Amino acid sequence: MIYFLRTSVFIVLLMSMVFVVSAQSPMLFGLKNNLSEVSEDLTASRTMVIVNTKRRSIEWKDMSESLHNSFKVMGIDPVFYAHYYDVNGSPDIREGYLKFAKSRDVRFELMVVEKNEGFQMVIQSLNETEEGTWFAQSESLNDLLLELARSLKRTDQKQQNFLVPSKPEYIEHLPLYIGNRQLNYPDRLKRLKLAVMKMPYADTSAGFELAKAYNKEVDNQNILLDSAFSRYPYKVEVIPYQDEKGLSRKGYQYVLRYIHSSPEAIRSALGYPDEGLTEFMSQVVTPSGDRTLINYSSDKRIYKWYVKQTVVGDVHVGRYWDAHEDFESSLRSFVSHMQQNFQ
Repeated sequence: MIYFLRTSVFIVLLMSMVFVVSAQSPMLFGLKNNLSEVSEDLTASRTMVIVNTKRRSIEWKDMSESLHNSFKVMGIDPVFYAHYYDVNGSPDIREGYLKFAKSRDVRFELMVVEKNEGFQMVIQSLNETEEGTWFAQSESLNDLLLELARSLKRTDQKQQNFLVPSKPEYIEHLPLYIGNRQLNYPDRLKRLKLAVMKMPYADTSAGFELAKAYNKEVDNQNILLDSAFSRYPYKVEVIPYQDEKGLSRKGYQYVLRYIHSSPEAIRSALGYPDEGLTEFMSQVVTPSGDRTLINYSSDKRIYKWYVKQTVVGDVHVGRYWDAHEDFESSLRSFVSHMQQNFQ
C-alpha cells in the first residue's frame, strides 16, 4: 500500500535513511515540508536520479534501466543517474554533483531507495527557494512508479519532455583532482600547515528533529577530528567547512579530505588501477597503535582519507590502503601512517 505522510511522520521515517549532503544543507531530503503532489514543472524540467540500493553492485544499474523506461513514458527527463554512495561520498563531493547538475540545467532531484520492506521515492527541487518534498513508498517498485504516474496525472503538468534519452547516462564519479595521484604523504607538511575542515552542520532553523539529530553526529565527528591530531607534532589547524578554492589564499596549501563509499568507487575516484578484485585488504591502526589487516568486499561502504594540494590539485593517498568502515578508525589509521612516515 502506498501512502503519503504528514511532515512529522515523514521525518521519523527519514531518520533511518541517513542522507548527508553539501555544506549549505547537509541533509539530502527531509528538511522540507511534505507535498501532496509532485511539482507541475516536473515533466517540463530536467532531473537527476539518485539510486540507493542496499549494496553498490551492478544491481543499481539494472534498477536504473527499469526506472528509465518508466520515466520516458511519463515524460520525465533524467539527465543522469548516480548511486547514493557516489553522490554522498563527502560534503565536497556532494557539492560537486550539485554544481555539475546545475551546469546541465537540472532542476529536480529524484531518489529511489531500496529498503528491506520495499521501496521509497523522494522528489524535490534543487532550487532552495522552492520548499517542499514529495514522498511515497510501496512494497514493490512497480507500484511505486504507478503512484508517481497517478500524481503526474492529477497535476497540471506544463509541458512534456519529448527528447528523453533512450538509455540511462551514468555518472559514477566526478574528478576529485586535476593533478597527479601520489602514493605517499607530502613531505612539505613537516613545515607547512595542514588544514582539517570540520564536518558541516545542518540548518536547524526550521526546527526539524532530523537536522538536530544529524548535528549531534557532526559534533561527535568534529570531536574525533580534534582528538586525532592531539599528538600530531606538525602544524595543523581544524577550520570550519569552506570552499576549497579560497584555502590557498588563506595560506593553506594542503587539506585533509575523505571519501565514504565502496572500495571500488573510491579507488576509481582516486585513480587507482582497476584490478577487478571483489575484496580489498586494509592495513589499519588499532587504538593501541598496533597494525592489523581487515578484508572488505567491493560493495562495502568504507572511509578513505587523503591529502589534497589546494593549488596544483595533486592528491596524496598514502603508502597504504587503510580504509575502514568506521569514521574514527579510518581517520586514526591515516594520521598514524602519515606521522610514522614523517618520522
